[in-house]
Amino acid sequence: MAAATSEDLLALFDRAPLNRRYWTSFVLLGAVYVLDFFDFFLIAFIMAEVGPSWHLTYGQVGLIFYGSGVGAILGSLVWGSLGEVFGRQLQTVTGTLICGVSAGLIGFLPTGAYLPLALLRILVGFGLAAAITPALTIVVELTPTRWRTGMTSLFVLTASLGPLLASASAALLLQRLGWRGVAMLGFVPILIGVAVWFFVPESVRWLTAKGRFAEARAEAAKHLGNGTRQCALAGDTACNLAAREPRRTLYDAPPVLADDSRLGWLDDGSFWVSSVGPDDRCAGSRYAGGARPRNTLSMSPPARSSDGCLWH
Repeated sequence: MAAATSEDLLALFDRAPLNRRYWTSFVLLGAVYVLDFFDFFLIAFIMAEVGPSWHLTYGQVGLIFYGSGVGAILGSLVWGSLGEVFGRQLQTVTGTLICGVSAGLIGFLPTGAYLPLALLRILVGFGLAAAITPALTIVVELTPTRWRTGMTSLFVLTASLGPLLASASAALLLQRLGWRGVAMLGFVPILIGVAVWFFVPESVRWLTAKGRFAEARAEAAKHLGNGTRQCALAGDTACNLAAREPRRTLYDAPPVLADDSRLGWLDDGSFWVSSVGPDDRCAGSRYAGGARPRNTLSMSPPARSSDGCLWH
């Protein structure tokens, strides 16, 4: 039952529209790409002033530049497996915070401290690798199959905006703020990391794969616009009804049916009935006292005949 239920939930989730909740996640995760790559490439522009003012040698400059690349390699090795353990959202937020804090702290370094600068650059690359991989994974797993190729390709393009933003910031602000002020712009991704924590949901597919099915159902219900924390999964009709009626919220009602059915009521006053057994038992005799609730919907489609499961 659990396997079939998981397949039903994921199949339903894959039919979800690109709604406001989807676009909120897409934009915030795209901002992670833009600003983390902004931090990653910003050093190339501020070194035009740092190098001469600190009297750095060619080897010292090379150490600073290569630091971020080494950090990215280390981050890929360390974070690649942790994303499957702790989830996509937490790793995206953690990586963004590491990247943002490390990049911003460069602006506070004392003159000539090229070794701490190289160390911070390693942490920038380390945080970048931690953030961008699960961010892309969330987008892939959130996007329905029919849209996945196009939307994922569009998402990856946001990475190219990071270097563009870094060069534009240096050109416009380096003379006004100095290299320290421009370096402190590296703190900006912290704000996006916080926003991701509050507004980007954990991957439903990851939750399902980890056996956290109640959380997966809750996230799927939210994404479909259904206010309930559960989706009935004997069939997916209940969630389909919620998808078609996003303003209706399902509330559990006291059970008045046989133990193989479940009753709830919607905030417009109508009822909702779900058969959780292998068949659809919905004859009037199933109800307490032989009474049939008014405006009752079961797991069967409303188009069924009068001897089915739709009453008025």
